[in-house]
Amino acid sequence: MPDESQHSNYVEDDKTQKVVKKSSNVVVKKEDKTESTSNGNKAKKEEVNARTLIQAWCNRAFQKKVSGLREEFLSLRRYVPKGITIKAFLSNPTLCRYKDVPTSDANRVILYNKGVEQFIHANYTSTPFSKKRFICTQGPMDCTIAHFWLMIWQEEVENIIMLCNIIEKGQKKCSQYYPINPGTSENYDDFTVKLVESKILSKDAETVKKNYIILSKKGETGTRTIYHYHWQDWPDRGAPPINATPFFILSAVRGTKKPIVVHCSAGIGRTGTIVAIEYVLERFSCGQSCEAMDQILKDMRDQRAYSIQNEHQYLYIHRVLMYYIFERGAKVTNEDVLRNYKTFCDDYNAMVNN
Repeated sequence: MPDESQHSNYVEDDKTQKVVKKSSNVVVKKEDKTESTSNGNKAKKEEVNARTLIQAWCNRAFQKKVSGLREEFLSLRRYVPKGITIKAFLSNPTLCRYKDVPTSDANRVILYNKGVEQFIHANYTSTPFSKKRFICTQGPMDCTIAHFWLMIWQEEVENIIMLCNIIEKGQKKCSQYYPINPGTSENYDDFTVKLVESKILSKDAETVKKNYIILSKKGETGTRTIYHYHWQDWPDRGAPPINATPFFILSAVRGTKKPIVVHCSAGIGRTGTIVAIEYVLERFSCGQSCEAMDQILKDMRDQRAYSIQNEHQYLYIHRVLMYYIFERGAKVTNEDVLRNYKTFCDDYNAMVNN
């Protein structure tokens, strides 16, 4: 069973879900004042540095404005990394949901099924915390459900984030790859998937179901516990309402040291968007600049082709992070900053409702 108490460099306050920098202080004896002071100063320095990075990130967004950020995305809309190869993708067309969504060879997940290499439409995506922080993948197809669970088993995954529904606007976007009713099981080749419990993640994230799953494999002793988070109201190719939902989900999975599997239908739009949100938060936490969001877009697409599918998703990343900073973080009193924030929000709303 995953250790939900595993540490990360920042946590959410249980009551407010605000980002709180973890102090690096350790418990020491009273006479060890030098070490205590040193650690305290380090924590304060890290907090100041994070605040500076956040201010710089906000200032860039304010200066660019919604229109400028939209133009920034459109200039990179078809960006793909130089030298990308997609041989495995081209060799496995029946295992790919969309013909125009390739998966790069460079950092794809390679499965081994009874010693034989098996293709899956999935890529590792790194963040400051880990080279394999996320696995971005397409929604399972009927013929790839067993491959999906093999990946979960092989990569020792503890958390799955599902960002699409099975049917959207009358079209099938993903196969039903786990049981619907608690207490029931489904078999997929060598794997048995049992849904133990299904509940709403939080009263503040009522559109997210948290599913508690037990996974077992034929011929293997022991079972694996999987936490499955299904965000149910994020429209395809669009942006969800501005609220704390993504932060509740990310807070729930952040403690793991194993890859976090994220999928929507194609595994690039909604998937790339929520991964980008965590990517920015981790850069803040680790003291790494992230002002140049266009470069972050390139970094992500270097790992998972076409991550963040359209300008609505790119702008949503900025808007929801501002919501987190201004409305769930420390109180901001600077009138000029608040005026800039309001203008950005108004422009975003006008764009979304247009």
